[in-house]
Order: sequence, then C-alpha cells, then structure tokens
Amino acid sequence: MVRRPRALAMAGVAAGVAVLPILFALTWRQAGTYLSAETVFEDTLSKNDEAWMPHNNLGNLLIRRDPVAAEGHYRDALRIKPEHHPARSNLAEALRMQSRFEESIAETNESIRQIRAKMTNPSARPPRFLAREYHRLGRSLQSIGRAAEAEAAFNGALAIDDSSAAYHQSLAQFLIKEDRADEAAAQFIAAAERDKSDWSSMRSAAVIRARQNRHAEAATWFGKALAAAPSLEEYIQVAPPLIHLLSSSPDPAQRDPARAIQLAEQLCAATEWSDPGSLDVLAAAYAAADRMPEALRTAERSLELAQQLGLSDLTAVIEPHVEEYRRRSNDAGP
Repeated sequence: MVRRPRALAMAGVAAGVAVLPILFALTWRQAGTYLSAETVFEDTLSKNDEAWMPHNNLGNLLIRRDPVAAEGHYRDALRIKPEHHPARSNLAEALRMQSRFEESIAETNESIRQIRAKMTNPSARPPRFLAREYHRLGRSLQSIGRAAEAEAAFNGALAIDDSSAAYHQSLAQFLIKEDRADEAAAQFIAAAERDKSDWSSMRSAAVIRARQNRHAEAATWFGKALAAAPSLEEYIQVAPPLIHLLSSSPDPAQRDPARAIQLAEQLCAATEWSDPGSLDVLAAAYAAADRMPEALRTAERSLELAQQLGLSDLTAVIEPHVEEYRRRSNDAGP
C-alpha cells in the first residue's frame, strides 16, 4: 500500500513550531547586512570585488534560478584565481544549464586537466569529485550528438566512482537512446542496487525485461519498484504494468490472478475509486480471472468516469474493453 506518514509529518510540524522562537531571535540578530547568505556575499563584494571566494559562493547560490548571473560570478572568480578548478567546474555547469554545450565541454575539459595536473601520483586512484566532471562531460557530449565520446565520458565517471547510482542511471539512459536495451537494463539494475530507493531505475529495468520476455526478472523488479515508490504519484506508474504481468504473463509461472486483483483494488482505493484508468486496470484483472460480471461493471464505471471527465483518448481505449467483457459475459450465460 502507499505509505502516508501522517504521524511523522505532524511530529515535524510540532518540532518546527518549537524552534520558531529560536529562529526568530537569530533572524532578528542577523538583520541588516546578514539577512541571508546571498546578502553577505553581495556585501563582501561591494567592499572588495577582487575576492574570488565570494564570487564563487554567490554563483553557487544563484545557479539554479539564474545561471546567467551565476556565470558572471564564476568568471570573476576565475579571473582572480584561474587555477581554482571548482569555480571552473561550476562555470561549466552554468553553461550546460544554458544549453551552451560546446563551451561547457571546453571548461569541463580544462577542469579535468587542472585536477589531474594537481595529482602528485598519476598512478594513484583519482579523487571521486573528478567523476562529476566526466559525468557532466558525458551529458554535454550526448546533448550535441557526440555519442561515442559521451559513452567514454560516462564510463570514465564510473571508472572513478562505481558507487554512484546517478552515474549508472545516466549511462542507462544513454544506452536506451542508442537502442541498446539489454546493456541499459544492466545499468538500471546497477543503479537500483546502489540506491535502494531508486524506484525509477527498478521500473525501467522491469519494463525492459518484460519486453525481452524475461518475465520472472520483470516481476521481481516491478515488485521492488512498487515497494520503493515513495508516494501515490510514483505508485500509479508502477502498479499497472505489474498487475498486467501478474494477470496475463505468457509465462504461467508468473501469473498470479489473485494478487493482481488485490493490487488493482488497492490502486483503486488509493485513487478513491475515481480514476478511470485505475478502474480499467482492475476490470482487466477481473477479466483475466474470469470474473466477468465484476469486470463488466468495473469497466462500465471506468467508461462513465472517462466520459464525464472529457478524456476522449481514454474513452476510446476503454470502449472496446466494455464490449469485450459484455460479449464474454453473455457467452458465459447466467
């Protein structure tokens, strides 16, 4: 079932209320120049614009909402301290966020060169933060269609830090776009093994295995994804394909109609029996178990809701299901 940690949320609210007076007092004392970290750095730079660190730190605060402004501060930091590879790395990311991929690639390569130049023992294991540079390089290269170089960069990141689920997932997404599904599945699985909450990689691995008719593996990874789904939004992306597999897998060993119906009923309950798509899934599970009266009633309710909501595409999908279940109910007789 979908978790609803209400008690935990209420405890968090209570804790937040408890610390409000403390936070208010601190904020009051830091009024003026120290209203925020951003104001602190701006105030510092107004007094000394040649300080590289505030430029870099202010860029870090700005980059998500204003990468152009962040770029300016990173460039100022590098003007003052050109060998500071973190600022160069940050500049490369700001450029990538603006889709200026060629410039980002150039800055990333220079950051990699600077990091490697500082390694006193070239045969020693590179620092893990170097993997971030190769990962960004791979993403930028992929964005401009330089596939072979992008793959080499993604693998370069993993050669330095194989423990990162994000790096495995990026390589998996790259391999999907290259129509190399089996290799992609292996990378999605590697990501899921490194991050037990990575429901998306679990689901992606399951989808690929199902398409490859490797139904036992698909069922395993769908099940893990369902258990890891953090909220209803993710749950409804995982439950329907698992229900379909349990209802109608070509592999009899993977069929479990009773569990399929249980999961489908849970899905409908989680959506308060008001989502036509979820009801259509439940109707199919009933039909797969030859429970035709329930399948027909549920499909008719699904169709009614879809029509009421003006979901024409979904209506067109559900209508033939209703006709099929009506025909099968009539064939079965009273």
